[in-house]
Amino acid sequence: MKASKKSGHFVFEHEGMIFHTVKTAAKYFGVNVYTARGRIAKGLKLTQVFGIEPIPKKKRSKNKLDNRWAHRRSEHQKESETKTILCRCCSVRKVFSEFSDHRGCVNGKSRQCKACSRKKTMERRYGIGFEEYQSIYEKQFGKCLICSSEKSGGKDKKMCLDHCHETGKIRGLLCFNCNTGLGLFSEQIDIMERAALYLESL
Repeated sequence: MKASKKSGHFVFEHEGMIFHTVKTAAKYFGVNVYTARGRIAKGLKLTQVFGIEPIPKKKRSKNKLDNRWAHRRSEHQKESETKTILCRCCSVRKVFSEFSDHRGCVNGKSRQCKACSRKKTMERRYGIGFEEYQSIYEKQFGKCLICSSEKSGGKDKKMCLDHCHETGKIRGLLCFNCNTGLGLFSEQIDIMERAALYLESL
C-alpha cells in the first residue's frame, strides 16, 4: 500500500491497484468525490479518505459543553420554580402574566415583557415614546375622546392611539370600540353622518 500527495501529484496504490486521480479512487471505494477532496484538504491519510481505515472522532470536552449551557439551564430552572422571567429588554424579572405567549420560547413565553413590546411598537408605528403616550393619556384624564369611557375594551387594557392614516398625525386616545368603529366606517364623515341620521329616524 503506497500513497503520495506531493507537489499536487496524486498517486494511491492499494492491493495491487494504482489510482492516479481522486475521482477514480473515490468511485472505486464508493466515496463521494467531494467528500474525498474535503478529507484530503483536512490532511487525513488516504486510507482514511477512502474509508479503508476509520476516521478518528474528535472528543468534545464535556466540561466545556456543560459550562456553556450551565447559565441557561440555571436561568430556565429558576423561571420554572419562581414563575418569573427576566425581560431581555428592561432587565426586570416579572411574572409570567406580564409576557405574551410564544411557542418557540422556553416555558411558552416571550423573552420580552408586554410593556417593552408595547413601547417598541409605539416607537416603530407612531414615532412616539411611552412618555409622550402617558402625557396624552393624562391630558385626556384617561378617557376616550369619543365616548368618555375609562375602559379601553382591548386585550392589553390600554387606550388605542388614533392617528391619520394619510399624514400619520396622532389625534388622540380612543377606546378599542370607538377606534374600531372609525376604521369600519373608513373614517368617512359623510358615512358616519348618514349612520347617525339612520339611527335618529328609527
